[in-house]
Amino acid sequence: TYTDPLLLEFAAGLWLGWAWTRERLPGPRAASLLIVLGLAGLAASAVSGIDVSGARILIWGLPALALVAGAVSLERRGGFRRWRILEDLGDASYSTYLVHGLAISGALRLMGHLPSAPPALVFSVAIAAGLAGGAICYRLLERPLMGLFKRPPASPRMPVSSPAKS
Repeated sequence: TYTDPLLLEFAAGLWLGWAWTRERLPGPRAASLLIVLGLAGLAASAVSGIDVSGARILIWGLPALALVAGAVSLERRGGFRRWRILEDLGDASYSTYLVHGLAISGALRLMGHLPSAPPALVFSVAIAAGLAGGAICYRLLERPLMGLFKRPPASPRMPVSSPAKS
């Protein structure tokens, strides 16, 4: 259990969060290098066709950690232009996590009616369906529910009493 790749990747994310809160992130040059290395590692694993099951943490986990560490380091230092669409996708990430499987499954079932759809189209539709499903869930459910918990509770009206005389 403790060496499960997903748990190790989660622990890497916790470590990165710890480093972020204590401002122990790399500088701009190192952050840029981490982004390049992360992207190169993920691209290499994608084109190699290697089976990741035996070494997932090395093949996907470390490049992903490098990419995210570099990106949050640059973001923290104002190194990225703010893109509203990316902020919205980030806000909806938990909803996307919860509903992407259903959204992708539904989209792929619909795609099943298209004979011999190119793999790139199927992949693009699956990604778009997962993101759209998450965004819709976020707008219609998550955000309104979060709003309920942010409002201060209504205080009961207390009768106004005069000060006691001694």
